[in-house]
Amino acid sequence: MLGEWESRSFDYLLCEAVPQIFGVFDTDFWIPMLQLRETEPVLQHALSSLSTVYEQYRRLPGTASRPESGNSNSKPKDLVGLRAWTLPMSPFGIQQYNKAIRLLTKDDQSNAPRSVSITLMACMIFVCLEFLRNNFTVGLKHLKSGLRILDHLNDPQCADHAIQRQPFDQIIRNFYTRLDIQATVHGSAASDYNLTAIAHWRSTLWHPLSFSSIGDAQTRLGEELCAIFQFIRHRHDDPLPVGSRDCTSPTRYDDMDSDYSPWSSHETLIENRRMNHLKHLDQWHAAFCSLVGTDAALTDHTQPHGHIIPLLFLYHDIAVLQLTAVTFKSETEYDQFRPDFERMVANVWRVLQEFDATRSQAPVISFDMGLLAPLFFIALKCRHLRTRRRAIGLMRLAPEREAMWVRDSIIEYSEWKLEQEEAGRGGLDEDAVLPEESLIFGEKIAQVVVNGEKVRVLRFYKGAADALGAFRCEEIITNESLNMGDFI
Repeated sequence: MLGEWESRSFDYLLCEAVPQIFGVFDTDFWIPMLQLRETEPVLQHALSSLSTVYEQYRRLPGTASRPESGNSNSKPKDLVGLRAWTLPMSPFGIQQYNKAIRLLTKDDQSNAPRSVSITLMACMIFVCLEFLRNNFTVGLKHLKSGLRILDHLNDPQCADHAIQRQPFDQIIRNFYTRLDIQATVHGSAASDYNLTAIAHWRSTLWHPLSFSSIGDAQTRLGEELCAIFQFIRHRHDDPLPVGSRDCTSPTRYDDMDSDYSPWSSHETLIENRRMNHLKHLDQWHAAFCSLVGTDAALTDHTQPHGHIIPLLFLYHDIAVLQLTAVTFKSETEYDQFRPDFERMVANVWRVLQEFDATRSQAPVISFDMGLLAPLFFIALKCRHLRTRRRAIGLMRLAPEREAMWVRDSIIEYSEWKLEQEEAGRGGLDEDAVLPEESLIFGEKIAQVVVNGEKVRVLRFYKGAADALGAFRCEEIITNESLNMGDFI
């Protein structure tokens, strides 16, 4: 029997929160979990805590609303900082959180039977709750705990190995995959999440490849993206010791280049991995086009998963471009990919159109992969003015936050960077490429102490390399959020 506060919390979650937090992919996740909470006390307490935090978040000024106009100055700038603070929890929220943790700990110590799926769901709720509070350090610790469980389940000798064969358990696994991608790309400076590579995901796309459904294609692309972004993050790490398992390299020699050798230099190994990922993406794209078509699928509003199709094409294109950019010697090399950026923006617009056609609006908050991170990447790296402006404009139609990404923060930063770089355009036409001297890249935000006072500093490189190949580094004091992440 639920108490008064538990009952109120569940009603709020069901009536207010869940309708607003459906993401692009996660609609099949929340409803079954809400049903399971009736028989699983762990989920009941975890969801009550999430509901309480969500209600607190909604009470922040300017949250949970979509702007009606394109005016980026419609909200005071201090609200951007307010939503970046760590949100405190109410006594009831803390109580419910602790009850869920105690139940998990007690069952683990007593070896009480409990479905691994329930543990993974509870852990996932904790991740979402902490992300919503902007407490990324704790949220990422919960995420690592869930990933370790999944890694254990990959062992064929594991008694719970069958979790991967159940439909709803695959939905849980896919959700973790997408959370892992977001955490890897975001690169929270306050966490050690990306200090070491996580060996939970590996490239598994082999030729020939075909998909039985959009969900199948989504799963395969998600696993590949995990391996790709971990590779990008860790490509400069020391080579793996002899005898260790490389989770991003091929495990079949017939998929390697003919000149592959275990004694190759680290640089050669990196290039082999990069080309292998590009090969897998090409295989995925061919199989996905065979499944859904191309132009027809992107304009058919009758398809039940119409919003997913352009989003998967978007993620594919971004992964290809980021793998290609690994070899760039200058930021100006992004200029040759203007058609790719335009196609990405067009696919974002198609996703938003699908939301309007099926739900009247996009979700206000999502803990799933969505549009903010891709749009942020476009705004940072595309220097074609009209395409860049359109990407920033579409940010205003996206959810106000997606997991670790906060819409208003990235809009504010994107507009600052556009203004700074456009200052170097001079008399050049809008379609002309910006001079290299005006380009900003490699940005990082850190908190430092100046004259006994904590201030935030934005460090970045600017312009072309000097005769020795070094770039000029600049830094300025900024009001930008420390939760912006590491811009890769």
